[in-house]
Amino acid sequence: MAIKIFSTSHLSSLPSQAVSLIRFNIFKRLGRSSFEYWTTADEEIKISGSICKIPTLSKNRFFRYFRRLLWFRRIKPEIIIFSGEFWDLLFYFFRPRESILVLHLNGPVPRYLKDYPYRNFKFDLLWLSVVFFVRRVDYILTISEYTADSLKTFRPVAKITVIYNGVDLKQFKPEKRNKFYVGMKLNLDDSRKIFTFVGALIRRKQPQIFIELAKHFPEIQFVLVGKDDPEIDFSGKIKEAKNIFWIKEMSREDIAVLLASSDLFIFPSLFEGFGMVVAEAMASGLPVVVSPDSGPEELVRDGGGFVVSRKNNEKQEISQFAEAIKRLLADSEKIKRMKLLARQQASKKFNWDKLSLDWADFLRICHERKNKKIIER
Repeated sequence: MAIKIFSTSHLSSLPSQAVSLIRFNIFKRLGRSSFEYWTTADEEIKISGSICKIPTLSKNRFFRYFRRLLWFRRIKPEIIIFSGEFWDLLFYFFRPRESILVLHLNGPVPRYLKDYPYRNFKFDLLWLSVVFFVRRVDYILTISEYTADSLKTFRPVAKITVIYNGVDLKQFKPEKRNKFYVGMKLNLDDSRKIFTFVGALIRRKQPQIFIELAKHFPEIQFVLVGKDDPEIDFSGKIKEAKNIFWIKEMSREDIAVLLASSDLFIFPSLFEGFGMVVAEAMASGLPVVVSPDSGPEELVRDGGGFVVSRKNNEKQEISQFAEAIKRLLADSEKIKRMKLLARQQASKKFNWDKLSLDWADFLRICHERKNKKIIER
């Protein structure tokens, strides 16, 4: 009989929604004879595998919560997967007593609110909600050891399991390299090197470091892909550098071609739980340079990337990135080795087929715990 699983989060078709991307790629690979994954989903989502769509009559977020709550009581799930959002509390307080509670975390949790430099009301509320769940669920599933380590200060009673995110290895691969196409599309010189950054232009991801690095290497074409943030404007700094090419939006297919056609991926992000785009760059055979003390450092640990040293201020950090890039540019053989290692590590660590089996094993362990709880009662 299939294990009934209920998700408190909506399944979105937007590629920027990391949790949705993970769940969709996992549960479409698991058979419905073994698992039933109940969730609401965008109309564009193709229902397959173990995914069971809860019907909704509106796109309104609050109405969807109400509909999910009604179905939640009807389904009586054996496993409930929380994301830690504030509204997840509704499902916590109305849950069946026998259900196993799983918190699926996609990023690190600072020990104290004051430890996080980019706070706002929304983040504060999320932090309080996540900490509530960390201290009460039966299992915690995280996307990196870095994220798992951030939870240990809360002394959770739950067992913490780490399963990496995956990458579409058929979409992101070295064979997608087409520098002529990228040059035509972005008005680049296909005879010059390309350094790339992909991500939202928010303070936590430190795009200003990528922008400043362009001044250190005027002979390199720096391609910046990401939407600007209303809270901070980088457009003035971008215009100052003549060798930065800024694209606010790009299709997933074009991003795959860009990564495969680039020479280096630079990702100075802080408080990054995993760094999906780093995994995609590695799958594309692209060497990466990342900041330390974060999920991306863990991803490149076995090869395919370079980790700069942490410094006390932004100026020193820019200098560290610049020195690392100079050393790499001076060693073409090392670059070749890193390209091969990046793809090898991505194929080994971020394979959705393998990761779906890890998820299946994890869910079966959770289910065994549920049966044990019933017997103990």
